[in-house]
Amino acid sequence: MLLLWSVTGCAIEATFPSHALKDSMERIAKEDYDLDVIARVRGETIGVMYYTENLLDETGTQMTPELQQILGNLTQIVTRVALSTDAEVNFVVVALRGEGELIELRLVRYMDDVKRASTEALSITESMNRTMFQQSRYDLNLASEDPFPLEEMTMPDFLVAQIIQRARFLKPKEETEEAPAEAQAIPTELFDGRFAPNIGGGAFEISILNFSPEKSDETLVKTLQVVRDVLGGYQYEDYNWVVVRDLLTARKLTLDRNTIESYWKKKITAEEILESYLQDDVGQAQVFKNALEVFGFTQPTTTEEPSETEAELIGDER
Repeated sequence: MLLLWSVTGCAIEATFPSHALKDSMERIAKEDYDLDVIARVRGETIGVMYYTENLLDETGTQMTPELQQILGNLTQIVTRVALSTDAEVNFVVVALRGEGELIELRLVRYMDDVKRASTEALSITESMNRTMFQQSRYDLNLASEDPFPLEEMTMPDFLVAQIIQRARFLKPKEETEEAPAEAQAIPTELFDGRFAPNIGGGAFEISILNFSPEKSDETLVKTLQVVRDVLGGYQYEDYNWVVVRDLLTARKLTLDRNTIESYWKKKITAEEILESYLQDDVGQAQVFKNALEVFGFTQPTTTEEPSETEAELIGDER
């Protein structure tokens, strides 16, 4: 006997309704894992924060196995909630803070990556590459005012963070007979970046502080390859320009979106890009000033407004 059920006008109730996301994450952490967490919802970004006495083990170089398990459990919680809610959730965040070291570790994932990884549309390696791991120190006074500062993550900001992370993973370490690679703690390259929506209709700006000027071309190409792979991998098109700067050699690459897409599709080579688009940047004095400001050695005094030269080059749409 065939029974026909009419579901017209009926809606499936979300397991975690949008109005209860914060309470749901905190409740699951407590009931399932006996963890006291602080949950936040910021637009289409949700996350949890967990405080522990110490974040690192006795060596001071890595988390304990217990904390690694906690990180995994909290990641499962935010992912589970994000997948079973009627709210629009694009990003999930898990943050751990060690009160002894005043160090924070923050993990950020894009939900579309999570869904694709679950169906094996992303390899394990690519899924890890797309997971953001951010480590920083935090201010105890500010923590007392807001124990879990969370801002809504945007796609451009996420892509910038991913570009910087991947570029840092590729950074060389100087290896000599006197000092093996494992003893070299000082990087030869530093990276920073931002997305500037008001410059030329949207520009990704990546800055490199390269302490090996003789490797400038190599570093520019490696960084550009990362930009190409990230923007191409996500098929992101809501931008017009990419600017990659080597601050200490005062040179930069300024490429429009069509050129980046051609590079992704292998219609143009890195050598051709260097030959056609590599140009001098600002004067050396200004370069050092930029380097200090970008990497936080002094308090920046500039605004988000582009310089006249930059505005003329890529078209300032103010």
